[in-house]
Amino acid sequence: MGKQTMNEFLQRVGTIRESNNFEWEADEVYQSLVGEDGALDKGDVKIIGAVVTGTTEQLKSLQKQTYIKASTFGVISDRK
Repeated sequence: MGKQTMNEFLQRVGTIRESNNFEWEADEVYQSLVGEDGALDKGDVKIIGAVVTGTTEQLKSLQKQTYIKASTFGVISDRK
């Protein structure tokens, strides 16, 4: 998935919540984010982390960046 704006994220949470698929899960996300006014808006969403994937070379560009406070590396392999 490409870059997603906050408005698109909020819209998708609402759309999924109103659909018949994953209704309970989407409602849990909505309820955990919704503000005191009962409405979901940009100010209610706090980004506390991110998952970044890529090749070793791609991830090297993130080394020593000041906006990265902590990191953990993992490996997924396809064993047959």
